[in-house]
Amino acid sequence: AHTRFQQDAQKRDILFHCIVHDFATPLSTLHGTLQLLETEALNARAHDLVQAGLRAAAKQESLVRDVLDVFRSDMGEETPSELSINAPDLRACIVDIMRLLQPKATWRNVTLRFEQEGEGRRLVVGERSRLERVLLNLIDNALRYAPAGSVVVVGLQESDQDVCVTVDDDGPGVAEELGATLFEKFARDRRNSGKVGLGLYFCRMTIERWHGTIGYTARAKTGARFWFRLPRVIG
Repeated sequence: AHTRFQQDAQKRDILFHCIVHDFATPLSTLHGTLQLLETEALNARAHDLVQAGLRAAAKQESLVRDVLDVFRSDMGEETPSELSINAPDLRACIVDIMRLLQPKATWRNVTLRFEQEGEGRRLVVGERSRLERVLLNLIDNALRYAPAGSVVVVGLQESDQDVCVTVDDDGPGVAEELGATLFEKFARDRRNSGKVGLGLYFCRMTIERWHGTIGYTARAKTGARFWFRLPRVIG
């Protein structure tokens, strides 16, 4: 009975994945159409409606990516040796994601700062695209909750065995009762308003699959520190 239950659950997960995957193409088409419409000579009311549609489409695309990322993370089969051969440069990934998120930081009047111990590359066990997705989740969360005029600091430290990334913000932090379930599927991070709760679960599943650790620490006065560690690859 337990085996049948597991097989049925896996079938449901695969079906759900296929359905969500099929949402991606029409959503991208809708988003592209609205972007083209935005370039037309619109009156103020029409422009506001197009902007609302763009925000909604972007939100749904983000949800689709979260679901697909979680499914891929749950089903991942890479071995540590395969991951080490294609070890990504964690420092380069951080720089790329911070560059990507800089316009959002500017719009929110938040300073985005990178602090690294030492110089040079930091090769780690992992896969670049999903590592960048982890960084995007954590840094974007920090920007979402950071108050205007504050600083979000992304730190990079290393030891002989691993490399650690920290993301610090001065936002409201995480409610104490959520601490134990923060990285579970569908958990709501912080004083959440509408997020489905897959981003941090994806981060945990991805980092742990690569034999790393991830967590949250309340800062001394206010705000949050999210962090993760990954094994170093010497090369």
